[in-house]
Amino acid sequence: MQGFEISKARVAYGNSNLGVDIKDKENELRDGNDLFFSAHVIEHHPDIKSMISLAKKLLTPEGYFVAISPNGSEQYRNANNSSFHHAWGKVHPNYLNESFYKTIFKEHPYFIGCSPFDFERIVDWGNNQIIDKTDGEELILIAKPNRII
Repeated sequence: MQGFEISKARVAYGNSNLGVDIKDKENELRDGNDLFFSAHVIEHHPDIKSMISLAKKLLTPEGYFVAISPNGSEQYRNANNSSFHHAWGKVHPNYLNESFYKTIFKEHPYFIGCSPFDFERIVDWGNNQIIDKTDGEELILIAKPNRII
């Protein structure tokens, strides 16, 4: 397993204490991965397209890009307006929603849903383009960015 972290202190801690090979330079990351996983990171990234491009480069042809982030969808805003507005802005400069992911991965298989995650729907997803419910606090994207539909 390999990880990426921008904080040199966290890299040192993870390498020493967690048994994970953590890098702080993108060019040190190895390719041929089956999974590129991001939990509450993508919404902070200054260049999301470059992050996705890096994932595509590092993933196998059947590899998965998984991102969990705060939910910026209209459905979540309508379901819980105060929480929606509390989490947006300086805390999360990029508030991603299903329309963003649908556009970015328009030629690729994807599953977009929200918490609580419906794992049965995810298992049944296959290689289609599915947008499940989007009214929960966290948004999940699972995509195969190296596979064209």
